[in-house]
Amino acid sequence: MLHNPFYAGKIKHGGQLLPGSHDAIVSQELFDSVQSAMKRNSSRSETLHPRPEREYLLKGLIKCAYCGKSLWA
Repeated sequence: MLHNPFYAGKIKHGGQLLPGSHDAIVSQELFDSVQSAMKRNSSRSETLHPRPEREYLLKGLIKCAYCGKSLWA
């Protein structure tokens, strides 16, 4: 919910962020402020608790039988 621009009155269409026809629940300023705070906290968390790099043995080898795209964990 905190990442979704829908609550600030926006919609995503074709990769673009456009004004929606619905009323915003939060102001654009508040939405932007929350995004900035989460970005700051996220980068700080990664610095304090870095994620271990994982190796996936089957990476790129397993394909979806329906669409042919690579599957990943």
